[in-house]
Amino acid sequence: MLNFADPVRAVLAIFGVVVGVALEFFIRKPLEGEEKNLPKGLVRDVVYFSAFTALVSLALRFVIGSEIHLNHTYVAHGTPEDYLKFLRDICFLVLFGALLVKVALSKDLREFTSWLIKFFLACIAWSLIECPKTEFGRWWLGLNLLQLVITLAFGGLMKWFVDKKTNPGPYKAILAALLAAFYFAIFSFDLRKLMEIR
Repeated sequence: MLNFADPVRAVLAIFGVVVGVALEFFIRKPLEGEEKNLPKGLVRDVVYFSAFTALVSLALRFVIGSEIHLNHTYVAHGTPEDYLKFLRDICFLVLFGALLVKVALSKDLREFTSWLIKFFLACIAWSLIECPKTEFGRWWLGLNLLQLVITLAFGGLMKWFVDKKTNPGPYKAILAALLAAFYFAIFSFDLRKLMEIR
């Protein structure tokens, strides 16, 4: 029997650190490009807090999800045959962490959206590999597809609405607030489902 408990604990600790670093990057230099485009005040604050809420909701969703998935799959039910699958999951967590850092380092909402789309494409790839085997794969495939569609719609609306306006700030603030609301709702929905897994 392989001891998955210690490696899982180490992987989750490192993933948590990477997510923490991503959030710190965002806090230190939040959407620097938007500071030049948006006037100081309410509009800029709404864009910042909305992007931060979206990023934190996404980070929490993946930190909690990976904790439950790795402990359930490997610590509680792991077999020696699961070793290669465990290595694959570690590789995907490294990729997810790197992409979260890129999202956090985005200069503006357009780049923020672009990196989120890449993030969800990687999530969908993992879900498709995992899908036939576990409830995690099937559940997260649906949520990741939904979140990708929402993010694509946000990017499209940004391009369509914002680029055509002489004063795009209020439109950016409204769209960013909607994105944050959707991301938080998806996080809440996912958390409820994950808390039912034994």
